[in-house]
Amino acid sequence: MQDINYDIRDLSLAEQGQRRIEWALQEMPVLQELAVTLKKAGANLVLCASNPLSPQDDVAAALADRYKIPVYAIRGESTETVAQQAGISIWSREDIEDYPILKLD
Repeated sequence: MQDINYDIRDLSLAEQGQRRIEWALQEMPVLQELAVTLKKAGANLVLCASNPLSPQDDVAAALADRYKIPVYAIRGESTETVAQQAGISIWSREDIEDYPILKLD
């Protein structure tokens, strides 16, 4: 199994987050849980929060644990930490020039 980097509140929240993701897939099919769909399609993803109040810690844990998506998101972090996490997520790839950056708010 592939090791991934992440910065989330608590990996033990993954089960609760998985239930939330499954609910979203069932109840909001238009969304199709974008990150999960992209990952299943073969995309190479790194996710980070766009502001300190947007992350759902359980969903971040599930994405990191169950889907092996590198996630840098902790609810309630300072804006400075969010900016650092964004930088880590963008510049952690040596081949960043080969990939588009998709930002969703």
